[in-house]
Amino acid sequence: MLATANSDSETLNSGIHPPKPPLVLHVGVIGHRPDPQRRPLPDVDALHLIIAAILRRIQETVAGLAAAKGDLFCSDELGFRCGVTLRIISSLAEGADQWVADEALRLSYELQVPMPFSKEEYEKDFTGRALSEYNRLKDQATAILELDGSRAKGNESYEAAGRMVIRQSDLLIAVWDGSDEKGRGGTGQMVRDSLAYGVPVIWIRWATPEQWQLLDSPQWCVLRGVDDDLKGEFNRLSALVKDIMMPPELGSAKNKSIPADGHESYNAEVQRRWNAFGCIWRLLRTIVLFKRSGCVWHVKEYYQTTENDWQKEWKPLGAGKSLVDWTDCPYLTHYAWANQLALHYGSLHRSSTALNYLLGALAVLCALLGITSLVYANRDLAPILIELASIGVIIILTLRGAFAHWHERWIEYRILAERLRIARFQNLLGGARQNFTLPRHLGTYGNPATTWIYWHYRAVTRAAGLPKVKFDDAYLSTIRATFCDILIQGQIRYHKDNARDLSRIDRQLHLLANGMFSATFVACALHFILSITMNPFSIWAGILLVMLN
Repeated sequence: MLATANSDSETLNSGIHPPKPPLVLHVGVIGHRPDPQRRPLPDVDALHLIIAAILRRIQETVAGLAAAKGDLFCSDELGFRCGVTLRIISSLAEGADQWVADEALRLSYELQVPMPFSKEEYEKDFTGRALSEYNRLKDQATAILELDGSRAKGNESYEAAGRMVIRQSDLLIAVWDGSDEKGRGGTGQMVRDSLAYGVPVIWIRWATPEQWQLLDSPQWCVLRGVDDDLKGEFNRLSALVKDIMMPPELGSAKNKSIPADGHESYNAEVQRRWNAFGCIWRLLRTIVLFKRSGCVWHVKEYYQTTENDWQKEWKPLGAGKSLVDWTDCPYLTHYAWANQLALHYGSLHRSSTALNYLLGALAVLCALLGITSLVYANRDLAPILIELASIGVIIILTLRGAFAHWHERWIEYRILAERLRIARFQNLLGGARQNFTLPRHLGTYGNPATTWIYWHYRAVTRAAGLPKVKFDDAYLSTIRATFCDILIQGQIRYHKDNARDLSRIDRQLHLLANGMFSATFVACALHFILSITMNPFSIWAGILLVMLN
């Protein structure tokens, strides 16, 4: 039996390495309700057998991955939301939703329920045995999300619940008769929406469940025949689960600047304690901007620094502790490491670039001094040695940055951190997968969705699951304030300040560069004049000096 993840509000220990993502898989369900006026009643026992077989194959595949590739994921002893978790996402509507949820719970899946209305209103959908089954299953759910639907817009409300199931799912089980829907939010529409969203569909046919089929493309059109071997479809399902859960193989990626073992390099990172070299960029900013920003030589603990920052963000909103804990706990440690490591490698890359330009200017100055008559007369080798040393340091810094992938790690970790930052807020509204959209003309560069960054981000957001909230006016007002004040206005302030500072740096550096070029031209001109005056035979050397500079 698979271990179940701990759902406490206990936070993950930051440890000495970045936390690995948890091993979690979400299986959603949509399907028809029994209605003799629309379609014949199915063989419920046959449906239960096929559903159980499919869920068991998914469970066995994930358990095999945990045993064979468990080192890729966080282990139980780390605490919060680790181990292996299989979740079923079901609205518990009468019929298919309840049948799949029932079989999933028998196999120790965790149940989470998005409802189109409040609990009280949604309960009016059920009578008799269906009501008893609804209450029995609902009581076993680990999370219930009550959407703000209304009876006046019933179809739109059911459609919203269906889309919530799709957004939370890695695989979708659809118990469907194959016909077009009769209105908004029907099973047929949900199947098409799921495939368009990138969520594969396990189609279990309403009347003939033994002919179930795996759909993984919006362009599907060929149906399996009755006599086809089910073994191949089960094998396809196992392969698909492995593709979803395992990190992508980047060794064959067209973008060779990204290391093939990016997730392994990330897992091997350690907490940085000192940032001496990375402070060069901050010192340059301080000097150019003429303001005291200082340089932090000693790096504070990643987790504690981020936790303090996030608590300051929440404080003006007065949000409840349970909401804050649920929002921050799944993401805090992962974001802290990705963000702080991005800052570290960003400062290394920027400091290296700034130092290379400064050393380049020093090398040019020493070269200019090295060919003057005064240096030649005194046989002073200092300018030549300084020039060689400057060029040597430039080469060493350039090679060091290239081999250590400073720039690539900076960008990769920044992308991961920003995706986790957005996911933290999106999950307040039930979560939404951030799909990559790639223009066709950029296809030759590789698909970003096949990177370890997207895999890691998806694993973390998947583990968060549904919030245990009711979408009423008070909650939605808090969420609106959260998005406006923390996310939107916070980003506006950051980018506005950053744009102002970088514009000043750009302007000051341009003035400095123009001044240095002017001073060099004046020095060369004076050297040229002195050469003609003191030694007429060196006129051609003077002309060459001016041309070279």
